[in-house]
Amino acid sequence: LTQSYELLPSDIKQAYMQSAVPVDDQAGSLTAGIYFYEARYIRMHNVQTLGLTEDFRLGPSASLEASWANPAFGFAQHSLRLDVNLAYRIDLSGDLLSVSASVGARYMPSHGMQGVSSSWIDQVYQLELENVSPSLWSMGRLFVRLKYAYSQYLRTRSLYTVGGDNTLRGFPTGFASGQRLVNVNVEFRTRPWVIHTMHIGLVAFYDGGDAYGYTADTDFSYHQAAGIGVRWLFPQFDKGTLRIDVGVPLGSDFHSHVIDWVTIAFLQAF
Repeated sequence: LTQSYELLPSDIKQAYMQSAVPVDDQAGSLTAGIYFYEARYIRMHNVQTLGLTEDFRLGPSASLEASWANPAFGFAQHSLRLDVNLAYRIDLSGDLLSVSASVGARYMPSHGMQGVSSSWIDQVYQLELENVSPSLWSMGRLFVRLKYAYSQYLRTRSLYTVGGDNTLRGFPTGFASGQRLVNVNVEFRTRPWVIHTMHIGLVAFYDGGDAYGYTADTDFSYHQAAGIGVRWLFPQFDKGTLRIDVGVPLGSDFHSHVIDWVTIAFLQAF
């Protein structure tokens, strides 16, 4: 691979270095943060686990973190990193609605990234909404998650991905990648059936979304899948569920490579 890379034209190698290889990031920094939340809770069952009591914090929560890098703390970097997180969870007569937003960026005029004129780099923005319904007809709960994420000028060159066990089931891990993400998950989880000490539940789900970039060949293209799954739990051993999901890609993404349809993992998909 090294020999093949050396044979590439210099402009291709430069483009690869600027788009895929992380920038060296050595810094000594002083970090401070402030956190706020309201200590008010609600007790529910059959949300993230099966048959066990679960507590969820209600009301607002917020955090602010600042990280100041200076040569006085080691290395030669000058920068200021800021991260803000805001969230609110409300109980609507048994319906649990959560909204969260986060913003992060680093002020670094001397970042040295070619083609980037902004002094604010490592920009990351995320918005997420989750809803857990009350028990429907004493059969189970409906879960919905909507997520949007955006990143720009990352020194790590990291990308969002969809596919695999928790964003787009039925597709292989890393099916699509990019600096932006749209993700939709809808899942109905039944109440568990108890056989001796084993708890077993069923799910039906729909996943959709894409991870995409800023160019025409990496633009947004919606992908989706639907499927069913099984959850089970031995509460004397663990609180987390074991799950098997079978998701079938829909529309033009449909394929018959069944092994990619199956997901086996611990914990709920979201």
